Amino acid sequence: MLQDGYAAISPRENHQWASWLEVMALPNWSEDARFETKADRVANWDALHALMSDWSRVQTKQNIADGAQAAHVPSFPLRDLTEQLR
Repeated sequence: MLQDGYAAISPRENHQWASWLEVMALPNWSEDARFETKADRVANWDALHALMSDWSRVQTKQNIADGAQAAHVPSFPLRDLTEQLR
C-alpha cells in the first residue's frame, strides 16, 4: 500500500518496463536477471512485487501515476468514491 492507497501500473512491454525502472530511479535490483523479460517478471512476481512495494510505500498514488504516465507506462491512481466525486 502507498502512503494514500493504491496505483495500478502496467509496464508489460520491454520498453515500458525500462521506462518504469527509470521512474523508480533505476533501483539497485533493476538489472537483476530474474526480471529481465516479461516471462522472467511473471515467474518471479512475488520477489518483484515485494521490491516494487518497498519503493512505492513512500510515494503517493498520484505521483506514481503521474510519473508512469509521463514515461508512457499505463497507470492510474485507484480512487475511492469520495475522491472520484471531488
